[in-house]
Amino acid sequence: MKKKIIWFVSAIFWVSMFVIAKKVRFQWKENPYLVSILLLGLLIHLFWYQSKLSKLKKQKQKIKLENTEILKKEIILQLDPNSFPKGLAHLCQISEKWGVENSLLRENLYEKSHNDELWELKDNIESSKKLIEDYLKQPNDSIEFNSLQLTFQAYNDLGLWTWSNK
Repeated sequence: MKKKIIWFVSAIFWVSMFVIAKKVRFQWKENPYLVSILLLGLLIHLFWYQSKLSKLKKQKQKIKLENTEILKKEIILQLDPNSFPKGLAHLCQISEKWGVENSLLRENLYEKSHNDELWELKDNIESSKKLIEDYLKQPNDSIEFNSLQLTFQAYNDLGLWTWSNK
C-alpha cells in the first residue's frame, strides 16, 4: 500500500510539473530556475528510486539464500502406521515423503522427483482412493491426517490422476 501511495504522489508531482513547465514554455533561457528545479528533482527522484531498487535486490538475494538453506535441509516425518485408519496404514511410508507442509520443500520435491517415485505415489493413492477421500472428509488435527492430506494434494497437484500408462 505504501508503494502505491508513493507512486501516486510522485506521478501527480511529475504530471503537475510537466503541465506547469508547458504553460510557461519549457525553455532554459526563459525560465532557468524552473528548468533547474525540475531537472534536479527528476535526478534526485531517479537516484532515490535506484537506491530503493538496489536495497530490494539485496533483500531478494538474502531471501533466496535463506530459501536455498531451507531446501538443503531434508525434513523427514516420523509417522506411526498404527495411527492411520484401517486400510490406510500402507500409506504411512509414502506420506512421510510426500506429506511435507513447507511449500518450498514441497515444490522442490515436486521438481526433483523421478517418474518411478511419481508412479509409486499414483499407485498407492489410487489403490485406496475411496478410503482416503472418506478419511479426509472427517478433519482432525493429527499429524497423520495432515500428512495424508498433503500427500493426496501432491497427487492432485502433479496431475497424476491423468496418467494412464507406465
